[in-house]
Amino acid sequence: MAHPKFTVLACLLVAAAVTGSSYTFGVYSSALKEKYQFSQSQLDNISTLCFCSGFLTWVPGLVADRLGPSRTIFLGGSVQSTSFILFYLYSSSILPNSSDNTVNMLFLAGLLMTQFLGSGCVVAAVFATTVRTFPMHRGLVTGLIKGWVGLCGGMITQVFVGVVWGLDLDDQDDSAWLSFTLVAGVIVVFATLIPSRVLRNNSERVEVEGPEFDTQVRRRVKIGYVILVAMGVFVVSSALLEKYVPHYILSLFAFLIICVYVSPSLLAGEWVDSAFAKDRPSYAPLLKGEDDVLDNILDTEEGVVSLVSSVVLHPPTGSDYTIRTMVQTIDFYLLLYSLVVLIGSGIAVTTNSGQMFSSINSNMSAVSSTMFSATQSFSRVSCGVFCDVLRKKGSQRLWIVFVGLLVMMASYALFYVNTEISMVLGTAMSGLAFGSAWPTMVVVVSERFGVKNMGGNYMVFDGFASAVGTLVLGKLIPEQAYNSHLEQGETECTGKDCYEAAYGNIFVICLSAVVTSYIFISRANAHDKKHIDI
Repeated sequence: MAHPKFTVLACLLVAAAVTGSSYTFGVYSSALKEKYQFSQSQLDNISTLCFCSGFLTWVPGLVADRLGPSRTIFLGGSVQSTSFILFYLYSSSILPNSSDNTVNMLFLAGLLMTQFLGSGCVVAAVFATTVRTFPMHRGLVTGLIKGWVGLCGGMITQVFVGVVWGLDLDDQDDSAWLSFTLVAGVIVVFATLIPSRVLRNNSERVEVEGPEFDTQVRRRVKIGYVILVAMGVFVVSSALLEKYVPHYILSLFAFLIICVYVSPSLLAGEWVDSAFAKDRPSYAPLLKGEDDVLDNILDTEEGVVSLVSSVVLHPPTGSDYTIRTMVQTIDFYLLLYSLVVLIGSGIAVTTNSGQMFSSINSNMSAVSSTMFSATQSFSRVSCGVFCDVLRKKGSQRLWIVFVGLLVMMASYALFYVNTEISMVLGTAMSGLAFGSAWPTMVVVVSERFGVKNMGGNYMVFDGFASAVGTLVLGKLIPEQAYNSHLEQGETECTGKDCYEAAYGNIFVICLSAVVTSYIFISRANAHDKKHIDI
């Protein structure tokens, strides 16, 4: 029988996909604007208010720590799906609308904020469970799940395109796009209800992990990579061909995408180990010198339990902080600032890429957005692997964020050049830097502040980094730079100077974050040297 932790892994992958639906507002925003005759400012306010709920995502984190993964995923999925379905009923006028457009805007924004918090419950439960279930492979498994999440917004979009017949793909104002939230709501129901039920029977089981468990984990992660690539191929192919092929081809792609989406359930099967029965176990310890410890531990349950509890569940640089005690540490602010800058700099690119390219009379915005998506997904997966490699060598995992900030600085230097080629290359590089933040955030927070209250602690970083990064680096700085170069009465800026000030300011801010991340690394090294002697 396969280890029950692999059933947990399969459930986490299936449930994590629903979090990608929180970032699909752009799919139906044009139809919403046409329906209510919203101004661009009102539409931007809906999107901004949704991200502002990130300031409250520590609440779902606390819920996850209190209720456990099964009930939290069920609760989060219920809230998210209900919000999506109510959004559809209201925007389609099935529910009565107000005659005041401001009221309509606030009500719709409130529903999106609620679904974002529901998604936060799922996020907190998934990644808190990941680091608790796979403490010695937290980077490897987190990278896989983060890469999966990065594709799932596109997955839901292409399923929608395939199942909704009569959709005008050339007309983003087509009211049929409003039914996207209905399809998303239905997907969320099934994607959270079934995993939450299975997790109820598996998440509380405790199994002793022998050296062969490392090999079993790596086998499944490799299969997970294959699933990830297959999903990427089908999603991208469907997106590229959607305007050139008959609709039944898109429906076929939707069917294939759904099949790939449920395929993580295969990871729970014993067939994986049977198929590779001749593999030699290869135990990969995380901490420097840990292989010497293993050599001196008897091959008994007591020995393995002692190793896991003393070396893994209580890592050298962390103890079990609560949110209250965590925010009283210097390391909290050093790490938070570094992540806010790295994530916010990436959000600035995704939010403003259309205007950035149009300001230099380029039509490469769509191509660059695709490159950003591809590079950030690749970075999510690869940096998860590097997290464990660094710790195995005795180095701090936050070096990944340090390097990511340097890459982000290089991308903004390319933006400042303001040629079409430099901006496309800069967009791809910013995607690499942006993607590196997500798996690293999970493992560093669990390592520095412990796993007992991981749900609440992690969601403070996840929510605040996204919210502050969106408001300051993604919206405030670019808007001020753009508007300062508008002539009186004009609404569009053309020329290389439209965003130059924003590029320069964000470059300097990234430089300051390089300093804070280095200080964090130095403090962590000093702490390790003082307290660990393996």
